[in-house]
Amino acid sequence: MLSLRALLIERIQVALQSAPIFQPASKAASSADSTNHCLLSSHNLAIAPPEIPLNRLKVAAPIRYVSAIAFRLAQRLEIGKAPLEIAREIAEQLDYLISTAQASENSEASDLIWPQIWQNFTVQTAEPGWIYLQLSDRGVAIWLQSLICSQMPLSDSTSLSSSTQLSLDPSPQAVINPALNIRNSTRLFPLLHTHARCCSLLRLANQTGIIRLDRPEFAAGASVAAPDFPWLHPESAQLRCQHPTEQQLISQLVSTLDQLNASAQSDRKLAQALSHNFQSFHAACRIWGDERTDLPLAQTRLGLIWIVQRVMRSLLAELGIEAPIEL
Repeated sequence: MLSLRALLIERIQVALQSAPIFQPASKAASSADSTNHCLLSSHNLAIAPPEIPLNRLKVAAPIRYVSAIAFRLAQRLEIGKAPLEIAREIAEQLDYLISTAQASENSEASDLIWPQIWQNFTVQTAEPGWIYLQLSDRGVAIWLQSLICSQMPLSDSTSLSSSTQLSLDPSPQAVINPALNIRNSTRLFPLLHTHARCCSLLRLANQTGIIRLDRPEFAAGASVAAPDFPWLHPESAQLRCQHPTEQQLISQLVSTLDQLNASAQSDRKLAQALSHNFQSFHAACRIWGDERTDLPLAQTRLGLIWIVQRVMRSLLAELGIEAPIEL
């Protein structure tokens, strides 16, 4: 699970199971309800993940989500409580889950990072019943590092066999993924160029010693040991990535993984958006030259490039396209 939105929805579900919704305001409530203060059981609050409203705010930074779950509960449950009161009760449970977050003993290695990310969320409520969840810079740094160390998600149906790959051969015999409904479209080239460019930059960084890769290979299935990138300023614990194009690229990575695997058309749009944001970042943010005056910043930017390469490769694979490591 690499989606921040999926993590938050799962946490909201857990919070709903223990959120105390007190007795109705009506004095006509039954004696049974009066006795137990109408502490609703978890099955009354059972809401499927697709039903939980949660959206990213349309700003690059900070990473902030908003939920209208309190409004939905106020409509569904006849408890005579205002959405703001329900929101506050849910927020209290979310705060408790944050304060007690820890990895399960049975957690897989790839899941151990999520309690650390969850601990770096803060919860706020606002009238008339909104719940806001914001990720701190430290949480963003942990999430970015996890994208380098974790396995990129692919759908069960993804296959890079010869029958599904998009060939760069312009001949009529080239096999095209029918889900794309395009043939040798020029819109594909920026996506292929972005992946190949990322690979080239990482290889050059390895050759010049800015970062060290034990295996500078980026084909599907290749595994490299990821260094710990200096995402944060040690004094302020703020992200080094403060340039607008850096922040926008991180924001696009969040959106991409939140929406991945919705459909072939959606994945293609995500790949196009990621490619566009990468090109803007690459044009505005220097690496070579700056590594002499600010090596940690150069390394951090290479970390972003590494993440873009991995996510873009997964997106291309979802589309049935073999990601080139050079053009």
